[in-house]
Amino acid sequence: MSAKQFNEMVTSHSGLLGISEISSDMRNLLHRDTLDVRAAEAVGLFCYQVKKWIGAFTAALDGLDTLVFAGGIGENAPAVRTRICDGLGFLGVESLPGGSPTRRDDARGDPRRAESSRGPTPAEAAAGDCR
Repeated sequence: MSAKQFNEMVTSHSGLLGISEISSDMRNLLHRDTLDVRAAEAVGLFCYQVKKWIGAFTAALDGLDTLVFAGGIGENAPAVRTRICDGLGFLGVESLPGGSPTRRDDARGDPRRAESSRGPTPAEAAAGDCR
């Protein structure tokens, strides 16, 4: 394998696409995860890795004040947020039943934030531009 072929493999054919052999788009994988074991494995591995990193960063930061999901997962993937939050109860994180966050306004009246926790550590889904 040449360096160019290796670079192409790592940058274009790895990650969710490499595991699922279907798509690198989480939306496509979520639509197929009950029908295709490869899609289910890719989504499951993704959620496991995110959960693992949350635990690692929580330990490194000596605790967790708030868990915020931004971008596509924060705005459009309550099922992924729920799967990630499941098992994080020891950190005080609980996902709401059904995976759908309840909409609320924050202190500034910003409706782009959604509460998705009833535990002592809030988990939020932040919609909008994250810069």
